[in-house]
Amino acid sequence: MSGRAIALAIWAVLTIGMAAIGGPLAPVVVFSFALIAPGRAIVARVELDDLALEIGLTFAVSFSVVILVSLAMLLVDVFTPLRALAVVGLVTVLFAIPSRREPAEA
Repeated sequence: MSGRAIALAIWAVLTIGMAAIGGPLAPVVVFSFALIAPGRAIVARVELDDLALEIGLTFAVSFSVVILVSLAMLLVDVFTPLRALAVVGLVTVLFAIPSRREPAEA
């Protein structure tokens, strides 16, 4: 696994743990994870030259992932906030793992 994947996995586990335990910082940690991590894992796969575009896409993709996961869980009637956070964490870690690229044929 890459360093980014390990860092996002640790962030996901800590966020889910803090959400389960609760406390005054839990909403801040959960909101920051949901707003940044899924989009960062996905947008990092695309090589962009514009930092502003990368930051904007990170927030937009994160929001989209959270909404899609939540809606899918609501449709099958298994939604709880902690479960949704766990699925978003799983999606984040899966997208952070670097893919193996096939060598180009000559």
